[in-house]
Amino acid sequence: MGIEDCSLIINFLRLQRYLAYNVKKLNENPENFTAKDVLNFWEETYSQIRKKRYNRNTFIGFELSQFKTLLLNYSVYDVLLAIISYLHDNGYSIKHFVENFSNYQTNTKYSKLIYWIKKGRNEQYRKDLDILLALESKWFPNGGDTQRQKQLEQKLKQNLGLD
Repeated sequence: MGIEDCSLIINFLRLQRYLAYNVKKLNENPENFTAKDVLNFWEETYSQIRKKRYNRNTFIGFELSQFKTLLLNYSVYDVLLAIISYLHDNGYSIKHFVENFSNYQTNTKYSKLIYWIKKGRNEQYRKDLDILLALESKWFPNGGDTQRQKQLEQKLKQNLGLD
């Protein structure tokens, strides 16, 4: 076994450790995400939707500072949902995304529930979420609507373990 083989094995182990860390980080609770984690989420979502790798056209520090600014002003769930919406709408750059963030932001107080339900893919939860969002957007809710809204919110949080 030569020196080239040893360096190849070392590089492989480094890559394996790096990938294991990033997969672990992306499966963590998004509330602990940093700007770098959001950038990784962007890149993975971009590659899943477009079936190709995201190519940067600016300096990575600029993109990180853009995400850091968003995370300081909005919840991480609002940012992640906006990224998904933007990329499904043929979005192409982080700079453009940040400039038009308000167009893709969810205007609901249930962004955390929306994120976890989209990630879980359970049809019953999606139906309950649709009813919850319809009740929230109702202009003149009556007492029964408000009570049903609270019950659905509690039920979804309990089922998803978000208490």
